[in-house]
This record gives sequence, C-alpha cells and structure tokens, in this order.
Amino acid sequence: MEILDLEMTHFGKFHHKKMAFHSGLNVIYGENEAGKSTIHAFIRGMLFGMERQRGRLVRSDRYNKYEPWDNHGEYCGIMRIRVNGSIYRLERSFLKTNRSFRLINETAGTMLEPAQTRLEDLLGGVTENSFTSTVCIEQLKCATDASLINELQCFLSNTSNTQSAEIDMANAIANLKTQRRRLENRLSSTVSKRLNENQSALNEREKELERLMEEEEERKEERLELGKTLNSQKEQLVSMKRAYEEKREEFRQRYEKARDDYHEYYVNTYELNKKNGTGAVLIGLSLFFACFAGYLWWINSFRGFVQMVTMICLLVAAFGCLAASYFQRKYFLAQRKKIKQKVEEKQEKKKRMEEYEDDYKRYSSEFHETTPDTYVECLDRLKAVQDVLNRIDWDKERKEENRIMLLNEREQLLEQEAENIKLQLDIDAITLAMETIQKLADKVQKTFGVDLNEEASRLLEKITGGKYQSIVIRDDRSIFLNTPDRYVPLSGISRGTMEQIYLCIRLAAAKLLWKENGIPFLFDDTFAFYDDERLKQTLDFLNELPNQTILFTSQKRELEYTKMQRNT
Repeated sequence: MEILDLEMTHFGKFHHKKMAFHSGLNVIYGENEAGKSTIHAFIRGMLFGMERQRGRLVRSDRYNKYEPWDNHGEYCGIMRIRVNGSIYRLERSFLKTNRSFRLINETAGTMLEPAQTRLEDLLGGVTENSFTSTVCIEQLKCATDASLINELQCFLSNTSNTQSAEIDMANAIANLKTQRRRLENRLSSTVSKRLNENQSALNEREKELERLMEEEEERKEERLELGKTLNSQKEQLVSMKRAYEEKREEFRQRYEKARDDYHEYYVNTYELNKKNGTGAVLIGLSLFFACFAGYLWWINSFRGFVQMVTMICLLVAAFGCLAASYFQRKYFLAQRKKIKQKVEEKQEKKKRMEEYEDDYKRYSSEFHETTPDTYVECLDRLKAVQDVLNRIDWDKERKEENRIMLLNEREQLLEQEAENIKLQLDIDAITLAMETIQKLADKVQKTFGVDLNEEASRLLEKITGGKYQSIVIRDDRSIFLNTPDRYVPLSGISRGTMEQIYLCIRLAAAKLLWKENGIPFLFDDTFAFYDDERLKQTLDFLNELPNQTILFTSQKRELEYTKMQRNT
C-alpha cells in the first residue's frame, strides 16, 4: 500500500492543505510546532477514524487536540492510496455531529460499502493498535537506557509470542489472572453446605407436614364418626323427648283428673256434713215442740177444746219433725256410706296420683340425668377433636410458611450455586485460556520467534553496515547482541545501537506480520539520538526498503542527506 496524496480540508491548524507522496523515502521537514505531528495524526485518522475520548482517556484525546482552529462547522479531509494497483479515495468527516466516511475505488469508479469494513480488508487486517505499534514509529521517549530495554523486551515478547504487536501477552495473562482472582472471590464456599442444611430442613418439614396430614385425616374420620353418633343420638333424643312429652302429658292428665276427683271428695263430704246438721236441727225442733206441747198440756189440761186442738197440732208438728228427722238421718247414713266408699276410692286415687307424681319425677330425672350424658360426652369429644384439628391447621400453616421460606431460601441458594457453577466454568475457561495462550505462545515462539530473530538480525546487519550481524533472543525474552567475541546484553551497548536494534525488531515484525501487504512506515523524529554515521546507514537502509517510508523530522540533516542521495 502507498499513500499518494492527501488534503487536510479542515484539520487542526491546516485548511485545504495538500500534500503528495511518492514511493520510497519521503522526508517532511519542519521546525517544532510546524504541524508535522498534525500530518502524522491526519494520516492515522484517515485510515482508522478518530473517536472522542472521555474519562481518564481525555488527556490523550486526539479529537479535541486536532479540532479546526477557526472553523468548528467542518472537521474533515481526503486521502488517496494505492493498493494492488488500484487507487482508492478516502473521504472522512470527523465531526461528532456529522461523522461520515466514504471509500471510493477511483480505478473502477465504484463506491465501496460498508466503507470501514472494506478499508480493513484493503489494509490486510492491520488495526490501529498494530499500526501504531509497528510501522508508526516515534522517537523513543524513554528517559533512561533501562526503560528503553524494558520497552524493547515488552514489544519483543508480544510479537514473538502472539505474532501481533497489538497483543500484550504478559498483560493479557495478568488480566486473566486478575479476572480469575475476582471470580474466585465471588465464589461462595458455604453454598453447598447451606444447600445440604436447607434440604435436610425441607425434608424434616415435609415429614412433619405428612405426619400432620395423617393425624388430620385420622381426626377428620373421628369427627365424621362422632358426627354420625351425634346424629344418631339426636334422633334418639328426639324420640325420647317425644316419648317424654307424651308421658309427661299422660301424667299431667292423670294428675289433674286425680286432683279433680279429690276435690269432688271434699265437696261431697262438706255437703254430707251440712245435711247431717239440718237433720239434727229438725230433731231438736221436734223435741222442743214435744216438750212445749207437754208443758202446755200440763198447764191447760182442762181449758177447752181449742187448747186441745192446739196441743194436737203441736204434737203432730213434733211428730212430723221427728219423722222428717228420722228419714233424713236414714238418708244421710245411706249417703254417708256411699260417700265413704267413694272417699276410700278417692283416697286410693290420691295415693295413685301421688305414685304417678313420683313416677313422673323419677322418669323426668332419669331423662335429664342419664340420657343426655352420652350426648354431652359425644359433644365434648367432638369439641376436643375440633380443637385438635384447629391446632393441626395452625401447625400446618406455620410449617407451610416455614417450608415456603426454606423453598425461597433454596431457590436463592440454587441461584448462588448456579452462579457458582457459572463462575467456576468461567474460572475454568480463564484457566484454560491462560494455559492455551501459554501453549500457543510457546508454539509461536518456536516458529515466529526464530523467524523474527533471523529477520531482525538480517536487518541489523544491513543497517549497521555489517558491524553487527546477529541478535540473540532467548526464551526469557532477554536480548543479546552477538559479536565475534561474546554475547553482549542490551545494558552493555550504546543507546544508539539499542535504538537500531529496536527499529530492526519492529521492522522485522511488520514484515513478518504483513508479508503480502507493504504497509507504509511513518517515522516521527525517530532518529534524534543517532550520530551522523548511524543516521546515514539508517537512511540508506530505509531507502532500499520496498515499503513506502514517510519521515517527519525537525532536523535538516535528514533532509540534506536525502537530497544528496537523490543528486547522486
């Protein structure tokens, strides 16, 4: 791939700024703050876009950094590239309110959709991170040689283990370990024990509920039997009460009849005594008249006929009274005899009435004292059974509530267990991923690491003019410079040589990663620490590379030496 030209329509300090590039080495010279980094950022933005950063990333936010200075209504540009003989035009608007990207195949005259996906295909899978980590090379900003060694070893570890400068294998494994530790901390070590305890409690509650249900069935059957017994006794009581009422009515009628007969006896006795008194009065009157007639007879025995007639009348009256008294007495005695017989009968009836009354009282007492006992006892038993059933219902309700609580707890525990299983699966997956990454890294290292070592050594020999011919990269990622005399660790060489080794490894990685797609190299003041001889060797080397190279520099020596090369 080659960058043909670009137009920064509205980008940073530039407006409608156009630039053209050619194959091979291109040098862009400018003083500090001239806009070299802006051009570098524009090329990167046209290839991969530019999103506005937030939060902690706002310090490295290129969107705000390169916003147009005097025209915030437009934020855009155009760049043309050549890939496999075809020319493509990239038109991109970075404005957050009007973001757009178009990819046009000028050779075929077609619009490619979706634009970003088709561009990624043209770039051969190069991502923004891999682009900035390999072919986009800035001046190393490490303050010390030790920091530079660390930077070089980190890059080497990633490229040799993953065949991608975008992937930090050590950081990936560290992140996986952190994730695994975080997941392990979320694992509940007591959930299994609590589940077993919960299951035991549930089994116990179910047994208790089953026992209560059995007891409830027994009590219901007992209540049913008692209900039948009560109904039977009710019928018996109704029958007995009916018989009792009939008997009581019979006793009442007999008692009242005996009482009426007894009253009649007293009335007859009174009348008899009254009549007996009348006869006594008549006898008394007869005796009185007889005595009085005798007295008159004695006084007037010789006084005439009238007196004699009077005497005779008195005697006749006296005799009549005596006769009446006699017959009255005789009748009285006859009546008295009859009444006496009736009295004896009535007395017998009175005795029977008293016996009836005693029988009634005894029958009533037996009815009220003996017969209801069984019914009341049955009622008491029924009440006791109902109390037991109420207690069973209460116990069932409490135990059912407890069972529901245990079921809810079990559901939560099962969710925790499921979460544990999921966490364990994730932990196992992370562990497997770590093992797989390590195995793949070891496998890749045996192939890619050897190729990277050989290619970097070849490039180092060219860039140093044969002074150094071999780089040794060990399994522990330590790097040694192989000289005819000995292995020299990075800490034992100059910073300039160290930067040359770093450059060779990055260029070798880019070549191995994108063999079929020559990605342009971008250098931004990369050779500031190079001496003149080392700079000459490096520029000669870059000029021979098949890849397009764009060098941004604030030093005139790169520009002057490039002009000298062209003149020669």
